[in-house]
Amino acid sequence: MQKLSLLVKTLVASTAGFSVLGSMSAAKAMSLVPQREGEIELTNMSCIVDNADCINTTSLGYTVTSKDPVSNDNYGFSRLFSDKKSTTNTWGLEINFNQTDEGTNPQTDAFWFRPVAYDNNNNVIENGRLEYGVFEFNFAQTANEVKLSFLDVEESPFTSILQVNGDSNSQPIFLPAAGDDETQYLVLNNVDSFVVQLGNPGDNSTKFSSTGDGVNLQVSVPEPGTVLSIGTLAVAGMFGLRRKRNNSSKTT
Repeated sequence: MQKLSLLVKTLVASTAGFSVLGSMSAAKAMSLVPQREGEIELTNMSCIVDNADCINTTSLGYTVTSKDPVSNDNYGFSRLFSDKKSTTNTWGLEINFNQTDEGTNPQTDAFWFRPVAYDNNNNVIENGRLEYGVFEFNFAQTANEVKLSFLDVEESPFTSILQVNGDSNSQPIFLPAAGDDETQYLVLNNVDSFVVQLGNPGDNSTKFSSTGDGVNLQVSVPEPGTVLSIGTLAVAGMFGLRRKRNNSSKTT
């Protein structure tokens, strides 16, 4: 894949290629969550909503595939939506999003990726309000930095990055448990693809046995036009040094 421009980072990730962060400024970050509500068109599942509400993400530079949650035989492939929590939505015949969710409510009125869990008989669970699923994001170009924001992780070790760049030998990166409706951040570097598990279903939960631990996601990358590339800065630095030397030679 052709690489995106190398960008000067507002934060430096660890040598392992990721870092878990308590907070990170949203400045100069471009959200990859579609800025309208609807169902994300998955590579392996047709939308259940009207065509006007089925969101193709290829124009945003990535695709999403729903994955079989092999760690839990009671669940099948989940769907994914772009959702703004301040609104009420009904999608298809069975999915109903309330203005105030039973458990997962962001502190800011922004768009989030919201998974919808299905059982292994393809029945939607909790009227679509069990926010659990496994998804693979594939980028059209290698992203030098990807910031992931996880909303309302209250149980661990479940919500996680299961795989990066197709490396089946990589160890999962688990998000620690945090407080109600808190947001945690994780930064990945040099990303072609990643597989993420969001949430933990109730039958696997010791804390939320009736509802499970629902989790939402935001994905963002640095805005290309807001920072100079490392290569550009290096050239500019060399030019400035050469110019300074030339000016010095003229005054001697």
